[in-house]
Amino acid sequence: MGHTWLCVLGLFSLNTLFHGGQAEDAVLTLKPNWPTLFTEESVTFTCDIREVTDDGWSYTFSRNGQQLDSCSTNKSCSFKIMKNCSGEYHCTGHHLSTNVSKKSNNVTLNVSDKPRPVLTVSPLWLSPGDSVTLKLNCSVEDSSAGWRFNWFKSVPKLLNNSFSYKYEPRSGYSNWTKEDFYIVHEWKHTAGYKCRARRGDPVYYTAYSKNTFVWSKNVHSLSVKVSPDGGPQYLSDSVSLSCEGNSTQWRVMRFTKAGHLSNCSEWGSMNGSTCKILKPTNKAAVYWCESGSGQFSNAVNMTVQRPPQESSSFLMPLIVGLLCGILLIILLLLLCYCIKSKDSYFSRCTQSQRTNQGSVPDQVVETQPKEHSSHLHGADESHDVTYSLIQLKNINKGQSSPAAKEETVYSEVQLRTSFGP
Repeated sequence: MGHTWLCVLGLFSLNTLFHGGQAEDAVLTLKPNWPTLFTEESVTFTCDIREVTDDGWSYTFSRNGQQLDSCSTNKSCSFKIMKNCSGEYHCTGHHLSTNVSKKSNNVTLNVSDKPRPVLTVSPLWLSPGDSVTLKLNCSVEDSSAGWRFNWFKSVPKLLNNSFSYKYEPRSGYSNWTKEDFYIVHEWKHTAGYKCRARRGDPVYYTAYSKNTFVWSKNVHSLSVKVSPDGGPQYLSDSVSLSCEGNSTQWRVMRFTKAGHLSNCSEWGSMNGSTCKILKPTNKAAVYWCESGSGQFSNAVNMTVQRPPQESSSFLMPLIVGLLCGILLIILLLLLCYCIKSKDSYFSRCTQSQRTNQGSVPDQVVETQPKEHSSHLHGADESHDVTYSLIQLKNINKGQSSPAAKEETVYSEVQLRTSFGP
């Protein structure tokens, strides 16, 4: 009886497994399972259903609820990830004969851009006669996640005055190390370096780091000369850099504090082995020469400034002209105001005179001269006195004005004549 119940219980469990789909879930796994994954890195999703055998199962993979057409019905799906591959993934197993489906857990995939390592070098400057030990350190995002490192020496590559480098590995491409630093012993000259990292199977490579330079003041087979030799600061209209050494091809390079690397064709004029600076930075920058044979000269650190601006710039005449125009307009307005004021004054005067003439009758002035001769103040002095009697008469006929009769004006004029002895 006991065995019978066990068989019934087993059949019930199988029925639940195949028809209900709830006995055991599917499990989705991701490889590689690094904390951060990057564009173009290869990944593999695997969907496991905990059965004795995988016979009779087909699989689908979905991202954010949308089925991935790129994956087949196999239990694994591999592809190179891109930035738009970020999201929530799950898989579903379908049993073909029983129509049972099992859905997996969700796996979150976050995709970042292709990483670029950062290379630091110490020391950066070598004084004349120095022979130092360089330490190159290469750091990359999530550096503990299976990365191996290699370092490369930058070799100038001159082709039609192009600006490029080729990179020679430290000791072969196969010599990748878990250590993120590299030691260079007894280094004396200017040089450029880059680093790179890789991981995984298939191998995934990061981008190269930016060029990092070690600058040396040691003069060897190649050198750069500054003309005129006046110190660390110059004016751009007088500074030239000349490359000297055994080479027929040259380029002059500049590296600014902002980390911008450029050659003479961008900020100057290159003539043979001499570069004349035309576009200064007004800030300190490092200059050096590179030859067609792939060598570096010594380096110089200097500040090249723009020449002072002349006073006869375009802006100054414009401002002066504008001010003169404003003053001229003000003077013209004042002149117009004065003319209008004068016309108004004369108009008022004329109107007043006409008013006075209309109120006083026409009169005639009649003068009757009388002469008297007298000797006053002694016999030595003679005075001739002339009296004029001025009588105003009203000539308006038929009109009598008492005021006019009373208004009589006498004018006494004394003429003094001095006779000589």
